Amino acid sequence: MFVENWPEVEARSKEFHDSITQVYDIIMNDKVLFEVFGYILAVGNVLNGGTAKGQADGFDLQVFGKVHMFRDNSGQSIMQYVCKIMKAKDDTFPEYIKALLKRVTTRSTNTDTFKAIATEQISKCGQAKSALD
Repeated sequence: MFVENWPEVEARSKEFHDSITQVYDIIMNDKVLFEVFGYILAVGNVLNGGTAKGQADGFDLQVFGKVHMFRDNSGQSIMQYVCKIMKAKDDTFPEYIKALLKRVTTRSTNTDTFKAIATEQISKCGQAKSALD
């Protein structure tokens, strides 16, 4: 049972690994994304000025997913503000970001799916071991 499914499991695991590696490469090497991160960090430091958080040298990537939640009095989010700054510097920024998001989205794999595959294979290994005992 396990041996029959191994090529499929191996292929899906390799696809997951390749996806994560490509996203990691984008995060580590994309200069425009680094600039976006820098603006977000700077805005966060200004907003948190006078506190220990106002002197941050970096942030967890999880914070990046929450940037749209922090808004000014007019309802504009930090992300919208940063994107306006980036577009003012370079009119091609919106197209660049769309292409970048497409690269990340098409390469991402749901980790829950990968965990489900691993759990299924562990169960099958347990069943095979029980059959041998």
